[in-house]
Amino acid sequence: MADDATCFKNITACLNSFDLKLCDVDKDICFNRGYCVTAKSHESISACVCYPCYGGQYCQDEAVSNNLWFLGLPMITTRADAYLKMIIFVLVLTMQIFNSLLCLQTYLCSKIIRETNAGVYLILSSLCSLLFSLLECILSILAIFSVEFPNLCLIQSKHVLPSLGFIWNWLILCIAFEYMLVAWFNYFIFDSRKRSLIVASIIIVLCPLTTVPGIFTVRAASTDLLTDRKVDNLIGCINYTPSGYIINKIITSIHYYGPILLYNLLILIVFIKLLRHRDRFVRGSTNVENIRLILSKHHDFFIPVIVLVFCGVPLIVLNEIMTCEKAMKSPIVNTLLKIFEMIGFIPVSVSFIFHIYLNNVYMYEFRHTSIVGKFFVKLKCKCRLTKPPRTPNVADIQSSACSETSISSVPSSSATASSTISSYGTALHLRLKQTFRPLRFSFRKKPESLQSYPIDDEELLAIEPRDELIYLGITIE
Repeated sequence: MADDATCFKNITACLNSFDLKLCDVDKDICFNRGYCVTAKSHESISACVCYPCYGGQYCQDEAVSNNLWFLGLPMITTRADAYLKMIIFVLVLTMQIFNSLLCLQTYLCSKIIRETNAGVYLILSSLCSLLFSLLECILSILAIFSVEFPNLCLIQSKHVLPSLGFIWNWLILCIAFEYMLVAWFNYFIFDSRKRSLIVASIIIVLCPLTTVPGIFTVRAASTDLLTDRKVDNLIGCINYTPSGYIINKIITSIHYYGPILLYNLLILIVFIKLLRHRDRFVRGSTNVENIRLILSKHHDFFIPVIVLVFCGVPLIVLNEIMTCEKAMKSPIVNTLLKIFEMIGFIPVSVSFIFHIYLNNVYMYEFRHTSIVGKFFVKLKCKCRLTKPPRTPNVADIQSSACSETSISSVPSSSATASSTISSYGTALHLRLKQTFRPLRFSFRKKPESLQSYPIDDEELLAIEPRDELIYLGITIE
């Protein structure tokens, strides 16, 4: 028997193997590009072979809801190609798992991150992406070995994985919301975590509940005549009735469009706040210079939303504009779908870069508190010890994770490259000020003693000397 790929490439040869042939053009009785087939020995009898999207005696009825438009794509992939793509998919999921573990161990090992509201959201988002990737990887491996899994549709397409995706979207929004509270409403970054725990609990409970209406709005099982089998059990549970499709469309739109739109709104609010701050304290700078400086100094806040929009919007737009009929008529759609799906994995696969590497505080905690970070620091120290000794300079003392020497111990001749900051607070508070600069922070508890910490001139005065000193409330000795 010919396989699906052979039949779609050459329908005539496929029918010949069953002693069938296509009807004459003037005797074609099928709609929606269905194939009119007749037996070679009884040409007076004909029947319609419908595409998966349509059904009925003449392929006149819509057999699946519009969210399954991809069933109209031509199935021209051989089994070997399908296995290769599945293996690549598993490798991508493996990278996601490694990335999630790397982020999770950073957040959990750092007491400083755990004690913040943003830290709660970061931990939960890492757990969510880790669980999502593990489930997807397990199901993909089972598919490679053709192992049937009970209730696969409910897990992969309807309840479990979609709910994890919804939760992840809202948690990423909550991280940006915490940054906005600090910048716009002057919230203390070490406020009680009660707020974040309540919000996270609501998200974790409500997101799975939004998939419940789909249980009662599923169509009866239909038959795919082209391959002579029932619609695959992977998608049967999401083949909705017309009213069920509308309900599902509203729910998924809220979960996908809502976080993106609100995230952009928060970005706009924070950006306006920072721009007004510079206009207030820094005179003579143009708007272009202000915008460039804000984007460069707060890239850890603005880059994630840019990547989320760039990677997520193409697939969302494709799902919006495509129908089963359009998919059958557009040969390039199959390629675009695969490209957009791979691009959609980028935000989850490289979240370590967005949330940790670009953030000075979190990167410092990764190097000094996390298991993996400490390992790399020790490895880097060993590599440095093997190099020929040379005279240290100020930059070496500041950047080296192996040295604990304070800038105050540098000779006065080299002290021009750095400044000593005196302020109330711990070294963490100062690092937080640097990272979220010029977002405002208030320290409610006065430390037991006054401490001095080194900071590079370029880092301190990057915005403007008086701008930085007035806004952060610090002084140069």
